[in-house]
Amino acid sequence: MRQIWKYELKPGKNDFNFRNGSEIISVAVQYNKPVLYVSVNTDEMEMVPVMIRCRMTGEPFEPEKGERYIGTMIMDNEMLGSFVLHAFFVPQGEKDEEKTE
Repeated sequence: MRQIWKYELKPGKNDFNFRNGSEIISVAVQYNKPVLYVSVNTDEMEMVPVMIRCRMTGEPFEPEKGERYIGTMIMDNEMLGSFVLHAFFVPQGEKDEEKTE
């Protein structure tokens, strides 16, 4: 069986352990917080490391090997002001891809 799970994101490096076979669906803003939506195979118990890197518009960077763009989130935060985050999936090893199998 599959379920859609939500993970909160922050600017910079975001490390997670996903169940093997999980698929990244999208990024969005919910309640003024950046989030990642993932389709998870709830029957799978094996975990795999996943890194999502969120960069702000205008932030200088060197792309990491194999990284893939997921999406953009427009934030309007009362404390931090308005800014835009761009999310990238960064492979963490042989098993880790956007779709882990």
